[in-house]
Amino acid sequence: MPNPHRRLSDPRELNALAHPVRMAIVELLSISGPLTATELADRLDETPANCSWHLRKLAQHGFVEEAEGGKGRQRPWQVPGLGFRWD
Repeated sequence: MPNPHRRLSDPRELNALAHPVRMAIVELLSISGPLTATELADRLDETPANCSWHLRKLAQHGFVEEAEGGKGRQRPWQVPGLGFRWD
């Protein structure tokens, strides 16, 4: 079960999240559950390579993580928790 309301404390975390494609990726994964970069690209009208790059950036800050059940290009991603707060 996802952990609710991740506490953000580093401004770099907000910077990593503050991109329209990255925000859309987090939103889609939160609503739809695990998706691959290709599935995200289809829904966001982006390229799979672009979505993959943004997924890796989000993963560096813990906003997304690899989900089980995939390999290589068929790797699904998921959000580890729902919601954020900034103190």
